[in-house]
Amino acid sequence: MWNDPWFAKLINKRYNELLDAGIVDYLYAKIDSISNLISRSQELNYQKWGISRRMYHEIVLYSSYDQYVSDIKSFISEHSEWLKSAFANKKPAEPTPPFEALDYYYRITNAKTTKALDVSGESIVQYSNTASRESQDWYIKPVGDYFQLINRSSDKALNDPTIGNVGPTTNVGTQLNLVIANEDDSRQLWSLVPQGTSGYYNLLNKYSQHVANLQGGGANDNTPVLSYTNDNRNGSSQNRLWYIIPGDDLPGNITGIRDIEPAEYALAYNQQSQRLHFGSETPEQLTFSVSVFSLNGVKVADFIAADGYDLSTQPSGIYVVTWTTGGKTRSVKFRK
Repeated sequence: MWNDPWFAKLINKRYNELLDAGIVDYLYAKIDSISNLISRSQELNYQKWGISRRMYHEIVLYSSYDQYVSDIKSFISEHSEWLKSAFANKKPAEPTPPFEALDYYYRITNAKTTKALDVSGESIVQYSNTASRESQDWYIKPVGDYFQLINRSSDKALNDPTIGNVGPTTNVGTQLNLVIANEDDSRQLWSLVPQGTSGYYNLLNKYSQHVANLQGGGANDNTPVLSYTNDNRNGSSQNRLWYIIPGDDLPGNITGIRDIEPAEYALAYNQQSQRLHFGSETPEQLTFSVSVFSLNGVKVADFIAADGYDLSTQPSGIYVVTWTTGGKTRSVKFRK
């Protein structure tokens, strides 16, 4: 049955469920229970061997009983990891999933050379993957059913400038370039087509129906990246396959999330001073705006979290405090 991919996948899934449910700890507990049962036999053997912890206050520096228990636990731990690896290796490889753009800049590297999609002037090339080169970072922006790839360094979009008749195998070989971003320009819109099981994608242009291709599979820096043939070799030609790697977080002017929610913080109301205030292990992150509303929905105050707010001039009653930070909206209700 191991030759059945469905069965191998099911066994791997079930074994990982058992690990998550704590099967190793369960077996450890059973071993400890058995260990307690044999401890009486151990004490009798100590007496037989001339070891008396009661009479001579002797400390047992080593016990084969304890070693047996330790060895069994080690075997369970090691064998569990071995089985996890063995089942995973038998599991059929999962197909590359559809691409989902998250709030990161991405590096796009070629399957053959592992070099990154980069820019030389306005032209698209490959270049050695270098962390400090922002020209290798791309904001992958969803536009309907397509994506726009915007370069971090220039804010310009990846473009297919092919001139003349176009089609999957027609008029191929034009070098890709950067242009001013325009969501309505189909030359700037791309499908990221998953291929195989290794996490690679084709970059397929909406306008030309060509794919991004590393010219000749060249290994040198500044090798051009071309608008090229789209055919049944898309999944096998490494020149056309690209790995998309998340990198730095996108800034707030792109995501709309301009601050980071503190890891640990609290809002308090001091009944004596009638003051609202936040406390945090990271007070420098208390930069978000806070609003206070009366129960009937009238806003009575806005303040910055780090500053707090004096409610002494407000009448008694129920108030709602709300704020948004790190892309999350929070609210609390209290009585003054």
